[in-house]
Amino acid sequence: MLVWDLRSRSQGCSASTQGYATLSTAYSPGLLVAGAFTLPAAATSVTVNTTAVTANSTIIVFNDDSLGALLGVTCNTGLDNVLVSARVAATSFTVTGSAPVTNPNCYSYLIIN
Repeated sequence: MLVWDLRSRSQGCSASTQGYATLSTAYSPGLLVAGAFTLPAAATSVTVNTTAVTANSTIIVFNDDSLGALLGVTCNTGLDNVLVSARVAATSFTVTGSAPVTNPNCYSYLIIN
């Protein structure tokens, strides 16, 4: 699984030493977190590790076939249904969907706290 994260931590937008980009909001650090991940070929679920998720987070997942270059893969171009099937506060969330056959499915996500 490949994960790319945008984390709201400070004012302005810059790259951090962990390779994350930071994004600020006028409200609160951590209010909005966005990223991308893949569901590997033949897999039906994937866990996305992020400390941004809470028990009350709204997690929105988008199928995004344009992320291949960012994630370093060739994305599956078929449509699929996905859902957030589990979450562990301050640790991760799990997405379940249809298993891609050859190439991974690529997704963007947005966490709203």
